[in-house]
Amino acid sequence: SYKNWKIWKLACEIVIEIHKMTLTNLPKFEIFEEGSQIRRSSKSVKSTIVEGMEEEITNKVYPVLFFSLASNDETLDHLENSWETESLKNEKTYTGLHDKIDKLGRMLNQFIKGVEDIIYQRNEPSIEYRVSSIKHQASSIKYRASSIKYRVSNIEYLTL
Repeated sequence: SYKNWKIWKLACEIVIEIHKMTLTNLPKFEIFEEGSQIRRSSKSVKSTIVEGMEEEITNKVYPVLFFSLASNDETLDHLENSWETESLKNEKTYTGLHDKIDKLGRMLNQFIKGVEDIIYQRNEPSIEYRVSSIKHQASSIKYRASSIKYRVSNIEYLTL
């Protein structure tokens, strides 16, 4: 069952923490703006992981998991927006969620890579697979850049 997978458990944990954070740590005007967006994107990550795990590992599962990764990127972007606009002011909450979302992104990248390897071993890669692989690599690079940006901003914050 997908409920035994570490990747799904972490996504579920993030959904709950995001939900609580948006209702308790954001200003009232953000609850239905940025708060609603980040809740939806985090829930999308979790749901598409389930959808991807229900598929037989074929070329069909890859786009579903890639969508989950994209939703995770969106969740991270909403969190960073909330922090940068100072709607979210609790640094411990921000850092904890950022680290978990970043970890989930790395786990999704590894999972997608494993699926890619299985698909590649089963059949000669199609042009769609090659394009998807390039998109995945670009997303992975984007994730690394986001992580570096986060570390640099923390260093700048600490040196002020």
